Amino acid sequence: MVFVWSKLTNGNPAYTVVQVATNDLIIPVAFVPIVKFFLGVSNVTVPYSTLFLSVFLFVVIPLVAGIVTRTFVIAHKGKEYLENIFVHQFDNATTIGLLLTLISYICISGRGYSVLSFAYPSYCCATHNTDISYLLHRIWRI
Repeated sequence: MVFVWSKLTNGNPAYTVVQVATNDLIIPVAFVPIVKFFLGVSNVTVPYSTLFLSVFLFVVIPLVAGIVTRTFVIAHKGKEYLENIFVHQFDNATTIGLLLTLISYICISGRGYSVLSFAYPSYCCATHNTDISYLLHRIWRI
């Protein structure tokens, strides 16, 4: 979704890659404690096994699938094909997927405060990851 938003807003692709890479390093480690904290504040109990399963299903599997797909396409068609043809075949599908995801969140919640209960933790996570990314860039002088 980050790449779709970046493209829709004419964002900097290099910065987006670094931001997503930083997020992919942080989320597998920090997702469970962050979600457990926010759920605890709301007095909602979710087993750790469910949280770890969600990390596996929604972070690990897509990440591995992306690595395997990229490796396979480059090995069989080349990097130029991957970057100029293969990736662009999904442009419309990713934009539609993003919009359907947002519409689903709003429709499922049904009430304004439910949307905010989703949006606020997402905002905190994005802000936290941006801060970490910025600090690492400063430290590494990138």
